Amino acid sequence: MLLAVVAMVLLIACANVGNLLITRAAARRTEISLRLTLGASRGRLLRQLLTEGLLLASLGAGLGVLISYWGTQGLVALLNLGNSPMQPHLNPLVLTFTLSITLFTGLFFGLAPALEAGKSDLVTALKAGGRGATKQRKFAITHGLILAQITISLVLLVGATLFSRSLLNLEHEPLGFDQNNVLIANINPRIAGYKPTEVAALYRRLLVRLYALPGVEGATIARFSPLSGHLSVGEVHAVEGYSARRDESMSVSDVLVGPDYSRTLGIPVLLGREINLRDTEGSPSVAMVNEAFVRHYFPAESPIGHRFEYGDQGYEIVGVLKNALFEDAKLKARDMIFRALLQDQTQEAMTAELELRTIGDPGAMASQVRKAVSEEDSKIPVTGVQSLRDQVGESFSEERLAAQLVSLFGAIALFLACIGLYGVTAQAVARRTNEIGVRMALGAGGRDILGMILRETGLLLGGGLLLGLPLSYVASRAISSQLFGLGPGDIFSFTVAVAALAVVMVLAGFLPARRATRVDPVVALRYE
Repeated sequence: MLLAVVAMVLLIACANVGNLLITRAAARRTEISLRLTLGASRGRLLRQLLTEGLLLASLGAGLGVLISYWGTQGLVALLNLGNSPMQPHLNPLVLTFTLSITLFTGLFFGLAPALEAGKSDLVTALKAGGRGATKQRKFAITHGLILAQITISLVLLVGATLFSRSLLNLEHEPLGFDQNNVLIANINPRIAGYKPTEVAALYRRLLVRLYALPGVEGATIARFSPLSGHLSVGEVHAVEGYSARRDESMSVSDVLVGPDYSRTLGIPVLLGREINLRDTEGSPSVAMVNEAFVRHYFPAESPIGHRFEYGDQGYEIVGVLKNALFEDAKLKARDMIFRALLQDQTQEAMTAELELRTIGDPGAMASQVRKAVSEEDSKIPVTGVQSLRDQVGESFSEERLAAQLVSLFGAIALFLACIGLYGVTAQAVARRTNEIGVRMALGAGGRDILGMILRETGLLLGGGLLLGLPLSYVASRAISSQLFGLGPGDIFSFTVAVAALAVVMVLAGFLPARRATRVDPVVALRYE
């Protein structure tokens, strides 16, 4: 997708270069015709234009390589890609391709004046001074390139708006837990030499220390936290009171949790109770389940008191928690069981997360948590200390990166298209100075001239919208699987993109059009 976006920006850049060189060629048509009239050979003229085009393309390409190196570093800093799996760097193949396109564009459009001069009558060209049918053909080409720029810009703007709105929907999606003011920290007692039968006592002592810290409202310990990237999936073998269908999937997501888990993470308890300090290795094995589990196995009755088998052990259901998204914010909550961590004496209990709900900024508690663990046992490593909100934000990193990059390239495309339209309109105004002077001498006012120039801009904008809207819809359907909470034909996103494009394009055409209204008719007629 990003390659397609960059290719669109490249097309706009090439169209811009082509437009500028074509308008430059129109201005030099009389000069080239005069050279040919005075005896210059077409081969010598081609060599001159080839040298000019090659020099222009080489300087641009060389400067572009330097900017691309600095731009890559700037992109990493701007989009905060330090921890991202995508690390941009200069690629020889990409550089070779873009340099080739740069040279080809510069040379191809740079030779246009000589190629055009060779097809026209020299006397007519000298008399016309660069006007006439050739000028109309060049206008058609430049307007066609501007039309293409507007079309591509609209496609990128629609994509940027869709990705931004999708990210906004994700960030405001109810996750089923309260991510505010929660600090998480990973510990690994195995590295400190603890055995599975010893960690339950260690965890109880750590919870006592954490509760004693000032500013702590709740504390618990769990195998992993929501949207951490970790997942433990297993099969429930039997559920009391439920007859499994043949070949039915009974997979569940399994989380080992400590006391006050639901209160610390802000996951409401809908039925029964949550796991507490009395659920130890010497008491009956218990577990909590989520709403999805209840809908699957107990659609018409309360699950409290029922038992299920997981692994080689049976568990009694003591509580039901509201659905919370642990795996992916885009997916529905799957069947989940929450087993008591203090009852587990297997290797699974040897790695865990400390989770604290704080009164203020959770980041300010990081040093106190490290100190509390160190006071209990200095050999236990504390890693991955961060707030739950930051962890949730990192889980949207792919969507955020897509929105940022597409928005960045969309802005670049719009800027380039704006420059292209401004340049072409300004050149057209300059060439039509005599015509504007005649119109004003015959009574046309400033508003008439302004309207005449802006009508051309409006026609280009309208043509770009007619072409761009269907293409934008096709492109949005191609990325629909990456969107969340909105469809590919989202009216609001299309409206925002069209409005932004229209405002910028009108401004780009207004500035040279306004300059046209200030033309002095006397000066224009003298020019004629």
